[in-house]
Amino acid sequence: MALAYLGAEPPGDLLDRLGQIEVPVLSIAGTEDALVGCSPVRALSDVFARGEFVAIDDCGHYPWVEQPAAFISVISGFTDSLLFWSPDEAPGDEQDQGLF
Repeated sequence: MALAYLGAEPPGDLLDRLGQIEVPVLSIAGTEDALVGCSPVRALSDVFARGEFVAIDDCGHYPWVEQPAAFISVISGFTDSLLFWSPDEAPGDEQDQGLF
């Protein structure tokens, strides 16, 4: 879908532009995602200066449907962390949560 929106080829500077986003960005993947897999989602998360990646165990491509409690927990934890977030925090201070 993203490529359809962007055209056949994304802009050449897309990764650089995404890396300039200074707010925290959460990327979630299911460990059993046969459509995309975890690796591309983790790689996308690494592009963002303040990217955070969480993988949900025993979950495919639709974590909000397949593991709703885990998905809500991840989202809640991320949004709770934003209550005390400051734009002055150095990128990379956050740690990947790894597998949920």
